[in-house]
Amino acid sequence: PTLQVWDKSMALSFAEFVLPDTQRMTTWVISPGSDLNPNSSLSRYVSRAVELYGSEDSRNFYHAGSGLDMEGLASAMQAVQGRVEPVLILGTTFSYVHFLDYCQERSLQFTLPAGSIVFDTGGLKGQAREVTVEELHQAFTAAFCLDRSRFVNMYGMTELSSQLYDRTVSSSVSDAQSMYVKSGP
Repeated sequence: PTLQVWDKSMALSFAEFVLPDTQRMTTWVISPGSDLNPNSSLSRYVSRAVELYGSEDSRNFYHAGSGLDMEGLASAMQAVQGRVEPVLILGTTFSYVHFLDYCQERSLQFTLPAGSIVFDTGGLKGQAREVTVEELHQAFTAAFCLDRSRFVNMYGMTELSSQLYDRTVSSSVSDAQSMYVKSGP
């Protein structure tokens, strides 16, 4: 009847699996937030992540009417190259695929600050084309110059009010090596 359990599950799990070694991070969202899509659990999820864990420099690159601001995101990525503070990018898997296509067409590559995290949610089937997880991770590495241990995929199940997270970041912090398996709240 309320979103209280969902919110608690999201908040605690996000802290554990995505930001285990920091409390806040500059967060860039590349999917609609709850202001654009108030009935979407994913939109609520990304908005809550920014609210709870995003720094004051956080921003959303997805806008009503125009969609993903590819140029703005590329410009922001260029601006953080050489900086120390890491960034967290949150978005649907296929928002990334479209942005990676944009980068490839323009021969763009970015060196994101050490400790940055690429967080994708959703799947790779049933879209404009199919992309394997390996292809996606290779494209992340090539475009963002980050190690696989900095990629987190979250598979959310709205009807169960739960999410399953890659343990890549959390295990690299706690065990000094990344585990490529999913865990739930």
